[in-house]
Amino acid sequence: MTEVEARGPRLEETAVEHRIRAVLGEVLGDEELAASITDETNIVDDLGLNSIQMINFLLALEDAFDVELEFEELSFSQLESFPAIRQFVMAAMAADR
Repeated sequence: MTEVEARGPRLEETAVEHRIRAVLGEVLGDEELAASITDETNIVDDLGLNSIQMINFLLALEDAFDVELEFEELSFSQLESFPAIRQFVMAAMAADR
């Protein structure tokens, strides 16, 4: 396995992270906000995402990644955590392959 092949999954994860941040910035109406989101950012408390914005965010993620998210499998605690959302999207992407 080459070094590039070994880094492949991490590179994909990084691209997913950037895209999720961009989608979140669009939903919040503040695209510059995307750059400040870290793994420690609480999406609800720190960014002030309300319930309507959360629904729009999840629908926008479906469009951005061309996946169908299983909302029944998503808990509120996962919605607060950026790493959990990233993992949820990546699992949906893997399931659609």
